[in-house]
Amino acid sequence: MSQIISESVVLSVFGRGVIGTILGAVIAMTIAAFTPIPAAIEAWSVALGIGITAIVGLFFGLYPAMRPRASNRSSVETR
Repeated sequence: MSQIISESVVLSVFGRGVIGTILGAVIAMTIAAFTPIPAAIEAWSVALGIGITAIVGLFFGLYPAMRPRASNRSSVETR
């Protein structure tokens, strides 16, 4: 169970949280460089976004694992 928890959180945080934050910052700075619209990236918004991403990844990683049918199955399917 701990592998499922750690895998779902790590994949969601790095897959969506960090990459999305970097991509959003690059887009914001690009827009600020070419337009008069100012861009500010606050630390609390980055932390909040990555935290919510971790919670969503935790939920969607645990929910399928906690279903009654998932715990009765073998990890290797046989025919």
